[in-house]
Amino acid sequence: MIFNYIHWNADPEIINVLGISVRYYGLLFVSGLILCIYLLGRIYKIENIPYEHLEKLSIYSMIGILAGARLGHCLFYEPSYYLSHPLEMILPVTFPPDGGIKFSGYQGLASHGGILGLLIALYFYSRKTKHSMIDTLDLIGVVAGMSFGFIRLGNFMNSEII
Repeated sequence: MIFNYIHWNADPEIINVLGISVRYYGLLFVSGLILCIYLLGRIYKIENIPYEHLEKLSIYSMIGILAGARLGHCLFYEPSYYLSHPLEMILPVTFPPDGGIKFSGYQGLASHGGILGLLIALYFYSRKTKHSMIDTLDLIGVVAGMSFGFIRLGNFMNSEII
């Protein structure tokens, strides 16, 4: 089989500056979200939806997606660890057994948790703006696939899907 000849061993880290790691997954995750917001801005303009609604949608969506993705990873994949270390779910640090604090970044996001967080955020957005949730989902559906594609490329660079 031809796939037996492909040896994928990419370094998931793009650069490390002063101990802070920039990784493909995080960069692609955020890039996908920013590109989606940009394209939604163009759609909102064409549909004559107030720009203030796009601002609110962007804020609600980013918070919902990031909080949901982080909590999704913590509760779906490592619940026993994170329930005994709850601060590590929301803070980018770990507390080693020998004491002190170590900066770890937010290692672990689950895209399906992000989708759940987005749906919850869209509910609150719809209540706040009186913009129908179905209409909002219809608008987001135009750009969501692109964001998912960026996230999957990040998974690929992490060697999570080969």
